[in-house]
Amino acid sequence: MENLSVVIVHEFNGQKYFEAISELKERDKLKSLHFVESSVLKQFVRNILRDRLPIKASIIRAFKNQIFRLRVPFLSGKIVILGIPPWDFRMLWYGMLAKENCLVYHTSWPNWQIDKVPRQYGVLNYFLRWHWHRVLQSESVQIVAVASKAAKHVHQHFPATRISVIPHVVSSEFDRVPTAKLDHSFGILFVGELIEKKGVGLFPKLIEQLAGRSFHFGIVGDGALRSSFDCFQDFPNVTIYGKVSDRKKLAEIYAKHHVLLVPSQKTSRWEELFGMVIVEAMSVGLPVIASKHIGPCSIITDKENGFLVAERSLDEIISHIHALNESPSIWEAMSANAAITAQRYSLETVSAQWLELLSTQCSLSKN
Repeated sequence: MENLSVVIVHEFNGQKYFEAISELKERDKLKSLHFVESSVLKQFVRNILRDRLPIKASIIRAFKNQIFRLRVPFLSGKIVILGIPPWDFRMLWYGMLAKENCLVYHTSWPNWQIDKVPRQYGVLNYFLRWHWHRVLQSESVQIVAVASKAAKHVHQHFPATRISVIPHVVSSEFDRVPTAKLDHSFGILFVGELIEKKGVGLFPKLIEQLAGRSFHFGIVGDGALRSSFDCFQDFPNVTIYGKVSDRKKLAEIYAKHHVLLVPSQKTSRWEELFGMVIVEAMSVGLPVIASKHIGPCSIITDKENGFLVAERSLDEIISHIHALNESPSIWEAMSANAAITAQRYSLETVSAQWLELLSTQCSLSKN
């Protein structure tokens, strides 16, 4: 067993993003592994209102998070993986972890210009940026970016810091599912929050324009725009699954369809930075049609394993859907390429990347 003690500090539930590290613990490659949330009060409210966690369990979880926060100045000899947004004020506290531990800052954020980051504190942003530079350029710090474009932008701000690219992992549940396509229908799937920035607002128009027996639509998720789909509840070619948390069931839903749509729309401080649903779909052999955001562009090779389209480009999306539907050979080639692409995000591949980083670079930085 490796003598590696790892603590993952994430704004929300880090287990979702670090399954590869959990796999290392299960294989006895780590001495210990603990998950805590960096935001105590915010996560407590989220657990109750969004995740529907029982109040008692939410209180216990918040208590553990607070205890860890109080221990930060005294923690030593650990590998701490920290995931908080750029220039976040909490680095004033968590930055102390770099003194006696190997601190791994984990990010998917692509634009670190002071007016582009998600946390804004007015003139304090300049002080916080100075502090972040002071912490992240320490010899005991590693930076791990989820995508290469994010890594390049981080390097512009921290040229002296060691930066690696390790993507998110797709669960092995999606590798074992048998395909079971819908009979006589070309299945078009959306998976994600039903909110404006995810682009679901174009789906009612898409359903109307592709009305007919040759197409079937699957909608997985919940959110503010859920009522927009109420009028389609009784349509025989529309299935509204709601929120699906069970990964095995979700994998089976992917396998029933032919293409995944990810029509995300940028906001002033957000774009699709990775797209977990993209690699999940690809692992089941689905080509993906997605907006030209950083995440999709880092995964999809246009016209090989999917299509990259401009935002709100309904006509372009429909054209690609018709091309895949009318030419089975094109769909089969893209499906095979998608499955090959997904192997880069497999549990085995990503776990090996994390083990290499944790056991070599972090060990060197502590010596």
